[in-house]
Amino acid sequence: MGYVSSEGDYDGKAVIISWITPDEPGSSQVRYGLSEGKYDFTAEGTVTNYTFYNYKSGYIHQCLVTGLQYDTKYYYEIGKDDSARKFWFETPPKVDPDASYKFGIIEGQAVSL
Repeated sequence: MGYVSSEGDYDGKAVIISWITPDEPGSSQVRYGLSEGKYDFTAEGTVTNYTFYNYKSGYIHQCLVTGLQYDTKYYYEIGKDDSARKFWFETPPKVDPDASYKFGIIEGQAVSL
């Protein structure tokens, strides 16, 4: 699963997409666009893992996607071929001190030792 974080920048025009692959590092590339299944843009991320005593983590991918438009739905794909997974996210509206906002916080990336 791909996790999207709005911590990409202070203006709401970037996100960080994170995911874990269990066995192989694979690609850290995110393909994204404005239409489902049509990915006109790419962003390259990083991959890392760690060892804690006898535990070895999966491969943790993080990719910063910048230059996004406000209040826009983006579709993205991570992985390749049979292991490719497709998701979407929406960027926040333009920062405006008079705008009303509703938001939710969801935490779902957990590591078990």
